Amino acid sequence: MEKEKIKASWVKGDTILMSIGQGYDLVTPLQIAKAYSIIANKGYAYSPHLVKYLEDVKTKKREKVVGKRMEVKGVPKEYYDIINEALIATVSQDNGTTRILRNPKYLVAAKSGSAQNSQSKTTHAWVAGYFPADNPEIVFTALLTAAGGGGAVAGGMTKKFMDKYDEMKNSPPKIEKTEETINE
Repeated sequence: MEKEKIKASWVKGDTILMSIGQGYDLVTPLQIAKAYSIIANKGYAYSPHLVKYLEDVKTKKREKVVGKRMEVKGVPKEYYDIINEALIATVSQDNGTTRILRNPKYLVAAKSGSAQNSQSKTTHAWVAGYFPADNPEIVFTALLTAAGGGGAVAGGMTKKFMDKYDEMKNSPPKIEKTEETINE
């Protein structure tokens, strides 16, 4: 925690600030994505990975990359349902801060945020969540530095990602005919 570095003691006001995402903690987008993955998986964490498989360049043998599953203990299972419902509400309600992420095909669970920026008065825009909320496939985190409000700015970029994901998932892969693919 950043507060330990400056040797400051914890006060009641710190608890209030932490509850709205302000304060001394420093986190990366990957750490936020992992936290949302735990919520989406109702208490189970999977080690993050950015590739589907590893391929030996000589043998062309592929090995699937699978995240290691670990149970997070100490949080009652019903809390995950409460958090999930709240995250869905920020998207589904007309005044929800992440309503830009609504999708007619599935429920989205998300939360936006505006993080203080020590370099500028313009806040950093955040949005994080997962979809489909009732059977999660994708966890996402978007951070746009010095970009302003999270829901509108980071949410808008995330909506483009979600639309592209839908397009790619629901269309057959495009395979270019090259000499290598013709000879296989």
